[in-house]
Amino acid sequence: MRPEHHRVGTGPDPEDEVTLLDEREPDHPIINRTTLAALAAVTFAPFIVSAAMGEDFGEGNALLWTLGDIVWGGFLLCALALVALTVGVLVRAAVQSRSSRGASA
Repeated sequence: MRPEHHRVGTGPDPEDEVTLLDEREPDHPIINRTTLAALAAVTFAPFIVSAAMGEDFGEGNALLWTLGDIVWGGFLLCALALVALTVGVLVRAAVQSRSSRGASA
């Protein structure tokens, strides 16, 4: 069963209409290879910055110490999000594989 496409527009011109986000095509998921690659790049940046700061970064300076903690926390959050989204993509692929295998049998 396919959902109806509801259009939102600002005027009578059909080119002004925009498909609502929850009405996107099921063949184009938001979390895809490009999204995961971008998140990996975003995760890599704070990792490199925290590595460049080193263990003794901001020794005696509370502002620099706090900055180092924020960068490290950002890296950990990005890494956790990357792992969670990757597991989600793998589970989705396994479910789709089982459903297509079951439909063809």
